[in-house]
Amino acid sequence: MRRPDGAPRGFFGLIDLSLASAEDLASDPGAAAAWKFACGHSPPRAGETVTQTRFVVDLDTYQDPSPTMNAIPVITMQRYLCTPSLSWDFLALAEPDRWNEYFAVADLPRAEGADFEVGVRKYGLFAHDFRRVPVDAWLERVTERALSESPSSPLRPKPDLLVLSQPEFEQAVRRALHDWHRPDLLRRNPLMRTRVVCDRSDGEPGVAELDSVLRDAVDSLADNPRDDKLLRAIDRTYLRRAGTQEAAARMLGVPFSTYRRHLTQGVARIVSWLWDRDVYGHPQ
Repeated sequence: MRRPDGAPRGFFGLIDLSLASAEDLASDPGAAAAWKFACGHSPPRAGETVTQTRFVVDLDTYQDPSPTMNAIPVITMQRYLCTPSLSWDFLALAEPDRWNEYFAVADLPRAEGADFEVGVRKYGLFAHDFRRVPVDAWLERVTERALSESPSSPLRPKPDLLVLSQPEFEQAVRRALHDWHRPDLLRRNPLMRTRVVCDRSDGEPGVAELDSVLRDAVDSLADNPRDDKLLRAIDRTYLRRAGTQEAAARMLGVPFSTYRRHLTQGVARIVSWLWDRDVYGHPQ
């Protein structure tokens, strides 16, 4: 940050913790505290980014209100909009107790238990998981609070997204395929609260959105003629059910072992298709 005459005014660092090595984390208590908090609450998944704003210093006021402090929301908001696969974002500030209410209103609440010390100074972390409340929903939420007569009052409840690990996600997809014709069971499937389904609805998603995304995943197998055998195994197992897997193999005219191989490959492809969209979003 510089003054109008070009002289330095302030400084802060924008850090990509995803690039930190174990040695980096071991030597930096602030980075270690943020990484430990993220991994202990909802670990970043492969390909996701964890960011942190650190070392905030204004020449005249340190971390009291100043042009440097005013610039932080602008710069970090730009980073939110431009960082693919953003998961956690952290802000580190000294004397954190005085910032609790301010950043709670900004939907960047205090990361409880993640305070750290450097020398004699205590710092706190403020955190947001953009997989649970994505950037567009976060902007809407913060804007509504800023325009509200009572910014600290709760907004209309909006469910946060569920962030599943890859094994949990695969298990949920397999359960959804198995329960495809049981809306009562699909309604309780964890996928109902994940990004891949919630992106299909402006409000609370229903079973129709889960059904739609499952059908799109199955239809993706039709994009390659060589995958037709996988598509037919999926069709006779989960869509136009043959009753038993043995019956499905007979209807398809293939040995049971061949049918099982095609089914396993088809399910794996469906899981992969859905996982990519849960982590990276639907292609534009």
